[in-house]
Amino acid sequence: MKSDCLSSTHDTDEIRYTLLCIGTVGLLTNALSLSYFLRKERGNLSGNLMISLNLTDLAMTIVMILSPVIHLVPKTLCAINMILTMIAFVIAITSGCITITIATVRAILVWDPFFYIQGKVVAVLLVVFVILANVVNIVLLILLSDNLIFVFSSVTLVLVSCNVLIAMVTMCKLVKSGAGVDEAAATRNYATVTILIICCIYVITNAPLLILMLIFRKAAKSTSTYVIVVASSSILNPLVYILRKPGLRAHTIHFFRCCRGPQ
Repeated sequence: MKSDCLSSTHDTDEIRYTLLCIGTVGLLTNALSLSYFLRKERGNLSGNLMISLNLTDLAMTIVMILSPVIHLVPKTLCAINMILTMIAFVIAITSGCITITIATVRAILVWDPFFYIQGKVVAVLLVVFVILANVVNIVLLILLSDNLIFVFSSVTLVLVSCNVLIAMVTMCKLVKSGAGVDEAAATRNYATVTILIICCIYVITNAPLLILMLIFRKAAKSTSTYVIVVASSSILNPLVYILRKPGLRAHTIHFFRCCRGPQ
């Protein structure tokens, strides 16, 4: 293990404040979108998958908030930061697996709208997928414990590649089908574009840093900086939901109006 134990001793106050601010905003937006999904879209396959992704995003924002707080307990800084880093790794990989699953389900429905997908089968496959991905990551971390972030980058890069492939297949079908000949097709295509945006966010926020780490084969000096970059998708996803879903926009506006109180 490296001597700094992946601690945050290299972090500046600016990085810690950035983590705290971004995490707080992400916590609020994720909580808003999650409350909407639980009330309006729970029970169907797409809704349950979005809730799962929303939960992992919410968990990541909590880690972002806790990361700078651990400096208040310097005696256990190294151990706590190691635990938070590992939790962040697991959440990030789980988020990648869920994103791939959502994209795959959407791709199937785009290519064959009448194909019946059993929710229980998808749930079982997703759980197996998440467990396998994290087991592989943990095994590699044990074998190559001197470079944790490099190992995590390798696993995540595979997930990024899968997202790119699925997004390209889906995009080809969308371009081929055009805007849709009826209202149902138009609604389906609109939802598909939303999923494609989520896939692109995951790829854009993960790929550049991961590729650099794989090339230079060394961990970042600041794990908090790393968490900010990799966790960016957890902050951006709920913003996409709010912008793309009229019902969620109305839900968000109503929430802030209630916070302001009677005028």
